[in-house]
Amino acid sequence: MLNKIKDVVEKLNLLEAERLRSEGCTNEAFFNPDGSLTVGYKVHFKEKKKYFYIDFGNSGTFMVDKTTGLIYNIKAYGQINKQKCLGYIQEVNDSNILNLHSKRWNYKR
Repeated sequence: MLNKIKDVVEKLNLLEAERLRSEGCTNEAFFNPDGSLTVGYKVHFKEKKKYFYIDFGNSGTFMVDKTTGLIYNIKAYGQINKQKCLGYIQEVNDSNILNLHSKRWNYKR
């Protein structure tokens, strides 16, 4: 599962970079000199006891249950929203990664 999460995070970073460029956000606030995203916009993950936390920049966005592989939006950092289950991490592929990327603002809707 760890390799799948790394793959999903890498794809989310590519989508975020593409989104920023399409909106004209190309300066050093968004991109490092080597073309990679700055820390404030980069997608990364942390492994905790029960969940993987997937964060966009400094904000928590998704949590992945280690035992089941279910992806959840969050209520608050460290609290899953069981009503916002987005499917299984194993099912995320190139055709539906854009859907996951668009759900990052799906907090209280």
